[in-house]
Formats: sequence, structure tokens, C-alpha cells
Amino acid sequence: MKIVFIVWIQLYLQHILHYEIRYNNMCYTTHNSAELAKLATRFNFNPKYSLDYAPSGVNVGFTFPQMPVIRSQERDRLAIMTWGLMPSWSQDFDFRRNTLNARVETIDEKPSFRSYVQNRCLILVDGFYEWQWLDSKGKEKKKYFLSAMDGEPYAIAGIYHPWINKQSGDIIDGFSIVTAPANEQMSRIHNSKNRMPIVLDRTNEQAWLDGGDMNQFLNIPLLKEEVMN
Repeated sequence: MKIVFIVWIQLYLQHILHYEIRYNNMCYTTHNSAELAKLATRFNFNPKYSLDYAPSGVNVGFTFPQMPVIRSQERDRLAIMTWGLMPSWSQDFDFRRNTLNARVETIDEKPSFRSYVQNRCLILVDGFYEWQWLDSKGKEKKKYFLSAMDGEPYAIAGIYHPWINKQSGDIIDGFSIVTAPANEQMSRIHNSKNRMPIVLDRTNEQAWLDGGDMNQFLNIPLLKEEVMN
């Protein structure tokens, strides 16, 4: 009976993996170059609690990089968290490959995310990269960097969960970027998937952390476009 239960669990997790690999698209590459003092001024936190932060440059989600985050429960300090949320029931570190992004349309339904929708965070970036397909198969692409119009660091909406390794007791603080259907600007740039991260502005960052209805954050501001190649 125990073996049957284990096999059932494995099949169930494989089903979740397949579903999330298929439907979780965007955003997988960001950039962080701002120094600690600049982030502290922009996001109003105390830098003395965040001395372990260092600018990381390009962050590729599938390497599970550590990135600067502000959590809803500790808004006065910067946390360094790993890109890729680990649900409490997962025991496979590679599962994070499938939780880099969370679709806002289904975040309340997915087993990987639904327990953590109120664990809000701000993911601090200078911008993110996206590739525009120049032909129907994506053999030719144009790389864009999307930054804030004022050149300042900005926040992407996220959720997080501190996963505990039951064998070692180690904690992995992981987050997922929340994505939405692309606006007009990103539909033109990210034309293969028509997705984008929920980019917040100064006026609604605190409302996101407060746990407001996610649908009220879909009026995403225009970003500065820079062609990289």
C-alpha cells in the first residue's frame, strides 16, 4: 500500500510539472546593477540590515540566482532570496524550474502557488530582457532590455515561500514572478508568448504588499525599450 501511495504521489507531481512547464512563460532574465544605497533610497528600507547584498548583473532564472526582494512582512529591510519558489510539499530542488513565473490568471488554482498568494514581495530590478521573434519560427530574434522611463530601479510583483528541508533543516527562501497577458507594448516585443511580468510603480507597490486583488495591478506602465543587438 505504501508503494502504491508513493507511485501515486510521483505521478501527481509529474502531472503538475507537465502543466506548469507548458503554461509558465516569461520572464526569465533580469538585470541588477544598483548599489545598496540607491535601492535603500528608492524603496525606503534600512540598508544596515542588508549588508550581504551586492549587484549581480544579469540574472537567468534557470540558474536560480539570489536577488534583492522586499517582503510584505519585513518592509524595512532587503531580503536576498532565490528565484524559484519551492512549495512545501516538493522535495525536488529542480522543481523550481517550473515556478520561476506564476500566471496571474490561474495563481489561485495551481497547487504550486495557491497557498502563497498573500505572501507578497517586490522583486527589485533595473530591468528585464525579452526577445522579439522576427520570423514565424524564432530563428531570428531581436533582444530588448526593458527599463523604467526615469532610469531608476523598479519593482516586479512576486510571491514567496520559505521552504524547509526536512532532513537538514535548511531554509530556501524562494520567490516567483507574477506574470500577466502582455500589454500593447510587450505584445509587439514578446510576440511569441504575449506575456509580461507585472511591473509595479511607486504608487501601487505598497498596495501589492498589502495583498490587494491582483487584477487591479494589470494597468502596467510603459517601459523604456533598448535594442541590445
